[in-house]
Amino acid sequence: MVDSMNRNEQRVGQVMDTMNRMGRIIEIHDADLDNLNHRLDKLEHPSQ
Repeated sequence: MVDSMNRNEQRVGQVMDTMNRMGRIIEIHDADLDNLNHRLDKLEHPSQ
C-alpha cells in the first residue's frame, strides 16, 4: 500500500512538471504568434 502511494506521488509530480513545461511552451508559442501578427500588420500598413 505504501509503495503504491509513493508511486502515485511520483506520478503526480511528473504530471505537474509536464504541465509546467507545457505552460511555458504555450506562452512562448503565443508570444511568437503575437510577434508574427505584429510583423504582418507592419507589412500591410507600413506607416504604422
